[in-house]
Amino acid sequence: IDSAQIFVYGLSAGAAMTAVLLATYPETFNAGAVLAGGPYKMATGAMSGLNAIVKSKQRSAKEWGQLVKNDNPNYKGNYPRLVVCHGKKDKVVNPKNSYELIKQWSDLTGTDTVPTKTLSAFNKNTDIEKKIYCTKNGVEKIFFYEVNKLGHALMIDPGEPTTQGGETGLFSVDKDFFSTYWIAKDFGLIP
Repeated sequence: IDSAQIFVYGLSAGAAMTAVLLATYPETFNAGAVLAGGPYKMATGAMSGLNAIVKSKQRSAKEWGQLVKNDNPNYKGNYPRLVVCHGKKDKVVNPKNSYELIKQWSDLTGTDTVPTKTLSAFNKNTDIEKKIYCTKNGVEKIFFYEVNKLGHALMIDPGEPTTQGGETGLFSVDKDFFSTYWIAKDFGLIP
């Protein structure tokens, strides 16, 4: 296994676990994708977790970043790149949690909290806006897909071509956007 090509990806509770893994094992992962999740340490237990997913905690980028750094005092390497996807109509996990995650990761990766590039109607889909956060040297570190008319679900685009895939279900909806494909591109796995 190429140890430089390890990635993690999760939706909802899996998104929370993805944030935990990226924060606590940054040397292990090249990048991760958090779909409908939030920042590391937005909660510290089950009850505070239930509260945090509904009522987003507001902190500065530095405060969020320090929570990760406190748990990795000896880590001096780069933190993994991050892909975030969240629907604006999510009634399970407050979409503001993704904004807080981006603030946290901007502190860890050396980007601004304001996107460097914003692509409206990404891939000709008027419901999807892609925001890219770069370092001062222009290195892309954070990708944020903010989605109109999407609740708590994985975005798919059933079909045969490479850019399509997935099946509709309880937590997967057809948004004419195969999120797994685009996340793999952002990870650098697809040229």
